[in-house]
Amino acid sequence: MSVSSVRVLAVSHRGSVRPRNEDRVGIGERQVSVSGSSTDLFESVLPLSNEPLPLLVCDGMGGHDGGELASGLAIEELTARLREAHDAAGIVAAIRAVNVLIVRRGGDSGQVRMGTTVAGLSVGLRRSFWFNVGDSRIYRYRNGFLRQLSTDDVGRDGGLTQSLGGTTDVVEVDPHLGEEPNTSGWSYLLCSDGITKVIDLDEMEQSMKLEPRKAVAALFDRAMNVGAPDNISVLLVAMLPSDVTDVPEATRV
Repeated sequence: MSVSSVRVLAVSHRGSVRPRNEDRVGIGERQVSVSGSSTDLFESVLPLSNEPLPLLVCDGMGGHDGGELASGLAIEELTARLREAHDAAGIVAAIRAVNVLIVRRGGDSGQVRMGTTVAGLSVGLRRSFWFNVGDSRIYRYRNGFLRQLSTDDVGRDGGLTQSLGGTTDVVEVDPHLGEEPNTSGWSYLLCSDGITKVIDLDEMEQSMKLEPRKAVAALFDRAMNVGAPDNISVLLVAMLPSDVTDVPEATRV
């Protein structure tokens, strides 16, 4: 059955240790940056159109100046550019342009080396592109199994090998990217490393077997219950068949 809309659920939180939330979640033109609990989710069903729908998770680099500024800027600028990008080359060009912008904005503002990761989906009418730079991740869930699509840009020392910004001079990034057919019943999970460093794949897969709202709540609650040493962001995207007519209002941004 064809797909005409996506159900999107998101939560983003500073966790239990960090003083502020440097993560940002982008859902079209909306940004989700702070929520209070697993019951305080953003949720909406969004129709698809000829204009790609950008869905993004950005993790501002902890310990660098202006991490939250970098993640917010990445969401804003990538969203605008991805609306005009209809193929892989356009998406790569958009990501590289935003990388340059963040490096230069950091130099102009005195927020030297501000940077962010990005993991995203660009959802069109018949196909979606996934992409990432850094260690925020994208998973596909289908037929009861969760598979990581993204590639972690992490060196042997545990540090990031590439990011958007995070350098004093412009260094061209090489995004990881793939294409997926829009398929009813498939879901995608995008998250920052505040989730993946404290929850293993098997537990994440078990959570995804739940109804989407319960799945997001389960992932959030598990991260909080084990101490949540980093910011937490979860974005779940479910492909819906064309006969879905119940479209809830967005609950919170």
